[in-house]
Amino acid sequence: MDGCFEWAAEEFGGAQLDDERRPVRLVHMAARVASNPSGLVTRVFRNPAEREGAYRFLESPLIDDDAVAAPMFAATAKRCAKAARILVAIDQSTVSIVDKTGNKGLGRTSTLSKTTSRRGFEVMSALAVLPSGQSAGLLAQQWHLRKEERTKVRRRDDRPIEERESDLWRLCMEAMVGVLKEVAPKVRPWVQMDRGADISHVLLAASRLDIDFTIRSSSDRCVEPIGYLRDKIRSSRVLGVATLMIPDSHAAPGEPRMRPLKFAVRARRLPIRLNDSRGNRIATLPLTVVHIREMHAGGTDPIEWYLLTNRCVVTLAQALEVVSNYSLRWRVEEFHRAWKSGVCDVEKSQLRSASALRRWATILAAVATRAERLKFGSRTTPDLPATSELSRDEIDAAILLSTTPKFKRGDALTLGQAVELIALVGGYTGRKNAGGPPGASTIARGLADVAIAVTAIDLYKSSG
Repeated sequence: MDGCFEWAAEEFGGAQLDDERRPVRLVHMAARVASNPSGLVTRVFRNPAEREGAYRFLESPLIDDDAVAAPMFAATAKRCAKAARILVAIDQSTVSIVDKTGNKGLGRTSTLSKTTSRRGFEVMSALAVLPSGQSAGLLAQQWHLRKEERTKVRRRDDRPIEERESDLWRLCMEAMVGVLKEVAPKVRPWVQMDRGADISHVLLAASRLDIDFTIRSSSDRCVEPIGYLRDKIRSSRVLGVATLMIPDSHAAPGEPRMRPLKFAVRARRLPIRLNDSRGNRIATLPLTVVHIREMHAGGTDPIEWYLLTNRCVVTLAQALEVVSNYSLRWRVEEFHRAWKSGVCDVEKSQLRSASALRRWATILAAVATRAERLKFGSRTTPDLPATSELSRDEIDAAILLSTTPKFKRGDALTLGQAVELIALVGGYTGRKNAGGPPGASTIARGLADVAIAVTAIDLYKSSG
């Protein structure tokens, strides 16, 4: 079976749509996108009949947008089912689309005025990460169209919580929990969220769900009966000193992308006061604050994190587990980058309605997560059999196209070996020259060429 089709059937084969022919169309569309990812429908589907069928699917008023995404979330939950615990990185991103006429039904974006030709969606995504460090895929996405008017004062927003954009955090958490309970009920998620989620009603909602969570603090909250969070934690005893690897944004090509820094680590359980947008107390929530502060910053502002978690933290090892898991939150940002520009270029789409754009973006999201899953799988679990993520034909095609003398068709490759061959096909120049392992873009380009070769192999086999 064609590797892309096999993957697409796993991701979208269970879609419950209005017509029994539509799930088949969805699988074929996803397979075609996986073999030739692009934000433009016309670049993915070169055959006129296929292209017309894709447009009809995307623009049909009879298809439920959520039903298109549901099997993708369920497929991710199935991949998580054998794990007792997973990390779930949740974050928001803007998908900005050209809309010169203003007729696509899109909303105002965060950084652009309403007179611009670019408009779009706000999307909250929940990305699952397995205990091995391997990305498993998306468990939920929530979509939001901003209104034209802006809230004048953020801290004085009198709208019901359900009408606020910040409620996307709660909706995404609840949707993620719902999918896991239905498909993988024994899995307990540990949610990781950045400073945008440090909102009283989000903290309260997270505490009411059957999950663990860590949220990076963005403000100095009040502590009951008196005092402030940052003063309390800074005056606590130091659990220990730890050397942590921190991303270095100034690293030159070929230099290490992470740098070791020493941090003082503290942790303390505190009764945090939660206020509404007008400063009125709504609840007191006992949370553990894990605090790390860079030592010997050398005249620059030290790196400092305040992490709020419902986990019990008493020892240095427990505090470092919280910090280490939170540091994996950036995986969802990597997904957004691959989805929006690096692999799929979803923002280049020229579809003419919000619903069509959302369905198309959902298919592209699945393709982006596959590229990310292969990227991190080759780094975190490189010794797994390549057949755990790739079809036999894809592996053989990668061997043939990479022209490497090390392997022959039929050889049993590891995931790390197979992904590196695919990346070589996509233009990867090797670890010594590139200064690191292959990225999602080169893997996606390699997969596109591999898909063509797989089709040729299938035609050769069928010809006898």
